[in-house]
Amino acid sequence: MRFCLGLLLLLAGCAGIEGDIKRAEMKETFLDLTRGKDRGVGYYTETISGAKTEIIGDRYQYQPPAHISHFLIDRSVRGLGGTEIRNSDDLALVVDWLLFALAFDPTLSVRSAAAEQLGRVILRLPMTELPPAPSDALADQRIHEAAQDLHRYGLDVQAGKQVTHDQVVERMEVLARESPPTRQAAQQAVRAFAIFPVRGAASKKIRAASERLVPGLVRAAILVSLSEIACGDPLRPHWEPDPAPVVRAAAAGVLATTQSAIALDAAAARLADAIDPAERDADVRRQLVRYLGRVPHAPRAFATCLVRLDDVDSGVRYRAQEALQRMTGARVGADSAAWRAWRDDHPEWQAAEGKSR
Repeated sequence: MRFCLGLLLLLAGCAGIEGDIKRAEMKETFLDLTRGKDRGVGYYTETISGAKTEIIGDRYQYQPPAHISHFLIDRSVRGLGGTEIRNSDDLALVVDWLLFALAFDPTLSVRSAAAEQLGRVILRLPMTELPPAPSDALADQRIHEAAQDLHRYGLDVQAGKQVTHDQVVERMEVLARESPPTRQAAQQAVRAFAIFPVRGAASKKIRAASERLVPGLVRAAILVSLSEIACGDPLRPHWEPDPAPVVRAAAAGVLATTQSAIALDAAAARLADAIDPAERDADVRRQLVRYLGRVPHAPRAFATCLVRLDDVDSGVRYRAQEALQRMTGARVGADSAAWRAWRDDHPEWQAAEGKSR
């Protein structure tokens, strides 16, 4: 009896020690996450995966204690954006997780963090000019087919089937040549690259080809996604922007940082009406005006910022004044009448505003 009691006490003591060790590890992890210490791509993705409880279709839910899971995912999402990306495998994995969190996470803080961290990742990639978006149905079809093939190749590899290097690279080069001309095709491209061949590349040749071809495509697709999250899509009225203002503002901030013209028309459309703009949140209006001021040679931006000089929010008015000064190089009083007088003395800006109507 004494032996059994002693054994139980010994086991309890070991369990207590093990519990203390786990608590110490969790404390250290907590501090690292709070400080922003880089624990590597693998650590953050495992943390996010561990905090997720179940996947239902393409969405996930949390189990209690929810606040702990939310904190861990939020910090891990931020960690992904601050991680040193060493190769294309890491890049695709980071993009995959951040896009997933941005699209499907149920909490505002996590979606906002994902938008912010995507911006950090974008800025590390080559800053090539995005191509215009022509209505080229044949090009869109080619991209659609290439992306679908890459997606299928990825599933085949996961199922243990043989896929050759030449098959993969040929499809990748199709995407690289086309430089996605449409939003839908660009999003298909980033999803294909996230699953294969960049993530878990089957050979060194494929990895080398990925590093040569992928960054511009990934960047274009991310910017497309962020433009729709921030502004919606005026060509598809049913595509609404993210319902959370904090996420719309974060996405607009990323677009401003990268100075991409891809969302120019949509951003102007959300701010165009002087009385009741489509964008009712003042914080988001500030970010959208800031974005318009950072896109060079944008006629709609001038007209829209001129309208926002009369915004009810002082912060929006300040951003509009800053944007007008930035795009024109002029120093005019923060007053819409003064800017209209300046415009009347500069025919090139009269023409620019006329084109935006």
